[in-house]
Amino acid sequence: MRGVHVATLAAVGLLLGSLASAQGLGDVAAREKQKRKTTGTTDAKVYTEGDLGPSIAPVGVPETLPAPGEEAPSGDDVTETEGEGEATPSADEQRAQAEAAWRKKLDQAHQEEQVYQDVIDKLQLELNDMSGGIYSPGRASKIAFLEENQQLLAEVRQRVADLENEGRVNRYR
Repeated sequence: MRGVHVATLAAVGLLLGSLASAQGLGDVAAREKQKRKTTGTTDAKVYTEGDLGPSIAPVGVPETLPAPGEEAPSGDDVTETEGEGEATPSADEQRAQAEAAWRKKLDQAHQEEQVYQDVIDKLQLELNDMSGGIYSPGRASKIAFLEENQQLLAEVRQRVADLENEGRVNRYR
């Protein structure tokens, strides 16, 4: 009997304590609201991508890349050659420029390949985690996204192979 009284008193004490703290929190919120009205600032938090963490979206590649073996002329190059009337660059200079452009495209393709591989690894890790169950919401969309990224990775790997073959044909080192 005494245990029931002690348990009842403890429950009442906890209930009254929570009510008192709720009133205290309400008062604090009202004071904060009044303070913001008087100062006129809201101090809103701005979230950036750095706050959210790394994204699993692949890095975009600019679509305006020059054709293989070519380099897009910049505005400075055009004005120099037109203004001075000089001859075109020598064969060695053209080869060096073509090799530099090829290396840039190859490095960019390797980076894109790495991004897709990282995305696939993260998605596969999430799909292998069975703590949420097989029929968790979003699983089908993750599987579809995984398949899409695997297809894109295959395309990028083919592009890398083509670029490496181009480098072998042109004897770039």
